[in-house]
Amino acid sequence: MSCATELGLHRLITEMIQERIAPPDGRAAQQATLLAAQRKTQGRSMDLRDTLIAGIAMANEAQLATRNVGHFSDTIICLINPFATDPHSG
Repeated sequence: MSCATELGLHRLITEMIQERIAPPDGRAAQQATLLAAQRKTQGRSMDLRDTLIAGIAMANEAQLATRNVGHFSDTIICLINPFATDPHSG
């Protein structure tokens, strides 16, 4: 990879992507754990990946863009379905 390409890729990641992707951290893990416990009490199951994604979104008070809005419909997360006619109807 050329130096210019590496610099371009680094710039893309730091300026455009990094601020839009929240990492899993302790707060996210705590939120995911609370959600999993709540769902277990209600007799509902949730995929571990979706539980972690929900935890990250809740911990960061972030919106979540997903096609699978039903997986998160019982959470407080503001959902965006990029495939819907009205993306915020999810």
